[in-house]
Amino acid sequence: MYNAKLPEQTSSIREECRMTRLKKRVKLREVADHLGCELEHVSRWENGKVNFSKKRLIKYIELCKEWQS
Repeated sequence: MYNAKLPEQTSSIREECRMTRLKKRVKLREVADHLGCELEHVSRWENGKVNFSKKRLIKYIELCKEWQS
């Protein structure tokens, strides 16, 4: 599923993170607080308008894995 060694910001990673967040009913605010960024930045990343730093992307992927367990 997610590969933290390959932090390329593909649309499939964006979509998987977004769908996981929606399935678990996690709010953007919670994600933004966990990642230490603005809510708008998370929203724009999910919509493919901006990129995350590699560090932030890996944190988001790890957060998605936590939701799934």
